[in-house]
Amino acid sequence: MKKADRTALIFKVKSVEETYQELKSKVKFITKPTEQRDWGIKVAHFRDPAASLIEIYESI
Repeated sequence: MKKADRTALIFKVKSVEETYQELKSKVKFITKPTEQRDWGIKVAHFRDPAASLIEIYESI
């Protein structure tokens, strides 16, 4: 069973694609930009040094 995240930080950005491109040389993304149509958002995820989940998203 996968352990649940204790902390998740979620940031709205103007463009997930642009932010992904700006950050990908600095952080290791665990997901690529993906549309989640049911939620009406595009998201990408990475972890900080403490292993907290960080999500960037934009409305679609």
